[in-house]
Amino acid sequence: MAELLMDDKTKELVLAAIDARSKEPFIDGTTHFPSTHCIRIVYDGTREGSAARRLLVKFYTDFNVQGLLGTKPEDVPHDFLHDLAISLMAHRPLLQEFNDLKDESTRNETDYRNQIAIKEGTLEAQKQLLEAQKAKLTQKEADYNNQIATNEALRGSIANLEAQKQSLEGQKSKRKKQLNVYDALEPLK
Repeated sequence: MAELLMDDKTKELVLAAIDARSKEPFIDGTTHFPSTHCIRIVYDGTREGSAARRLLVKFYTDFNVQGLLGTKPEDVPHDFLHDLAISLMAHRPLLQEFNDLKDESTRNETDYRNQIAIKEGTLEAQKQLLEAQKAKLTQKEADYNNQIATNEALRGSIANLEAQKQSLEGQKSKRKKQLNVYDALEPLK
């Protein structure tokens, strides 16, 4: 009636009351929304895009309203089903949550791939550093082994020199004895 009389204030009050009553649970804890009979009355008595139509579509979009289940297609205005289909595609919270989760998952996957790439780069750099250190250690080990070989050769040379020294000292001692014998024989000549 308020729609026909173009009484905007009354329309706002009636819609606010319907909205408030729909959110208020009954004694058994359930909430109720306008039935398909009410939807037909509203759609038959209002123009396309009216606030009352938008409110009904909002109820059926935002809440899991079971009122349409089991109804015959001819019991529900086709304009309502059209408006509801568009609204569900655009605003269904579950779809939005899914899209949000999908976007977050994509962002997380990208972040993880970036972290993996960074870690792989870091690991590659560490691997190259370890290879360089390994090469240095291998070189130091070779130098150490060469030094050990050189030391062994020097020890061999020292041992040889010691043997020559002892041999020479033995020869010297022998010569000294010979000289002593010669010196002792000299006055006798």
